[in-house]
Amino acid sequence: MSSAPSAPENGASLLDRIEDAALNPNVPLSDALRACIALGGRAGSAALREWAGRELNGYTGKKDLPDYRIVPASLYVDHTNLGGFNRMPQRVSPQMLRRDLPEGVREVIDEEVRLPDPIRTLEGHANGHEDDLRFTFGNSEMVAQFLTRLWQQQGAIASNQVVAAIYWKLPRPVLLGVLDRIRTALVVLVAELREATPTGQEVPSPTDTDNALKKAVGDIKIDGDHNVVTVQMSDSGDITAKIKDSPDNEGEATNRKVWSLVGWGIGILVAIVGAYAGLGQWLNWPAPW
Repeated sequence: MSSAPSAPENGASLLDRIEDAALNPNVPLSDALRACIALGGRAGSAALREWAGRELNGYTGKKDLPDYRIVPASLYVDHTNLGGFNRMPQRVSPQMLRRDLPEGVREVIDEEVRLPDPIRTLEGHANGHEDDLRFTFGNSEMVAQFLTRLWQQQGAIASNQVVAAIYWKLPRPVLLGVLDRIRTALVVLVAELREATPTGQEVPSPTDTDNALKKAVGDIKIDGDHNVVTVQMSDSGDITAKIKDSPDNEGEATNRKVWSLVGWGIGILVAIVGAYAGLGQWLNWPAPW
């Protein structure tokens, strides 16, 4: 006896798969999002494919990140001794750090954390056992070294203390709330598509799909700022930078990043030279010039 043929994977079955995965908290969100990419391909919706793809692979552009992936969090600085022991976490205000940081890096210091990681990474964090999660930003080690030198010079910390880490502390329920919002958006997406798609039509139209996505997640930006800036500080305090531009995002946006980086570099160099001069006068070091 031959087995019954499997049901065709048409638009309606894709909607069922998205809905079933979104309604079941034990099913990873990535399963529903991959089905969204397939549905977006059949419906001719670039917006749905783009949104689901970025949720799966992560957001690379600062302007691309949806509002629901930006959440409030407490800012912390960890102090240790020179050997890295006796760690002392201290909650700090963004205003205090901005006061001491050069222009160009102040923008990342705030009491909110951006969550650009792939959805599976966020689910992994949320399914852990820690009550509080720690998130940091790129080049945070370099900023910690800068603050160590500056605060030792100012007498804010002892000479045998270092700034070991700068990070945001995020309660795990907040991250669970972000994931729940995405899960709810998928259910809304399916509900809107079911209402908009005529009976008997297997695949929703591109317009109906885009409208349903907008109702589910709001306005999304398809082409955002994908420039990647990498800044490094050597042990001697020298700064090197690499700026990688996307082919579709050159010109003025890149120039703004370059000038911001130049301002950051000059500010750090001035602070380091000032620290050397102050310590040199006290310890009778020879002038470097």
